Amino acid sequence: MNCKLNAFEIYFTLAICLMALAMALASNWPTAFPLFGAAATIALLVSVVIPKMKQALLDYVACRGPSVKCSVGVTLYKIMQVTALLSGIAFALAGALQVTALAFISTFVLAWLGVATSAIVAVLVSSGILICGTAAVILFIIQGQAWAFARCMDEQDVNVGGAGRLSPREVK
Repeated sequence: MNCKLNAFEIYFTLAICLMALAMALASNWPTAFPLFGAAATIALLVSVVIPKMKQALLDYVACRGPSVKCSVGVTLYKIMQVTALLSGIAFALAGALQVTALAFISTFVLAWLGVATSAIVAVLVSSGILICGTAAVILFIIQGQAWAFARCMDEQDVNVGGAGRLSPREVK
């Protein structure tokens, strides 16, 4: 059997890199462009990388075959996807508000409103970075589950020639 978690690991690494890039961009927020870049990075993560990573794990599970003893849950993917999406929304909203804040600061009469809006942007950026970090932690938990499933299936294959596997008749 030649089942490997290579595709899953590649998408996992890409997801972590994209999250780190989004957090690095968002931390440089005095102008709005990095915030929009962070939001676009999160959008790429949520719409492309996470679904591909989930499919790579499901392909690995299908390759290993059914088992009574070993299972892998994929419900954390939805939680991570929603968490990352919230981070992207926070970054996009912060970018839009930063544009407004810079416009207000440029006029003498509305400068106080620009400063207040900048404070809101700072809170949104901080919460977006925190939420993105939370999504990264969830991603590491998913990786741990994938490794635990692989270990369980390897142990099952060693023990009595796969005694914990379901027969083809039981799968149907």
